Amino acid sequence: MARIEAQTADGFGIITIRKFPGAVMPFVPTGSDGSGPVFALMSGGKRVGIELPFMGDEEEDGEDLAEDPAVSLLGDDRDGFITRLTADGEEVSFWLGGEFKAGIKFFLWSSASRGPVHYQIRRASGPVLKDWSSMKRDRGGGGTFCASEVLQSGKYEFDFRIGKQVFSALKLTL
Repeated sequence: MARIEAQTADGFGIITIRKFPGAVMPFVPTGSDGSGPVFALMSGGKRVGIELPFMGDEEEDGEDLAEDPAVSLLGDDRDGFITRLTADGEEVSFWLGGEFKAGIKFFLWSSASRGPVHYQIRRASGPVLKDWSSMKRDRGGGGTFCASEVLQSGKYEFDFRIGKQVFSALKLTL
């Protein structure tokens, strides 16, 4: 428990456990004690994650929690995670997920409630390597939009676009 608490000091991020190097667990503040049922997230008949719902029965029956968010991630930027405010006032997060090694597929995620959402890849402080590409709607990994990429060794930056708004930049070193 002490090792987990040491990794959660920033309030959100990814927990890793030395004994299980391939296992990662994202976490965000919820305002809850985290107790409740745990459900398997399935894709193609394979368990790909877990879900721990934090809503009571009355909230599941149609109460709209999106209008009054209990937690704001604005200002908690890191290289692989940013949150921005869109022109219509929505908080949207963008983040990287997966194994960050050269030649290995990783994922780009967005929590935008509507799209289209696009991304581009640049060499760090350099030219565009991949021009604007669409992210696909996908609710399986914690976000609402997702894309995957495989890159070689280097330093990269990712920009995101929703409508005419551009949000910069996630950073990744492989």
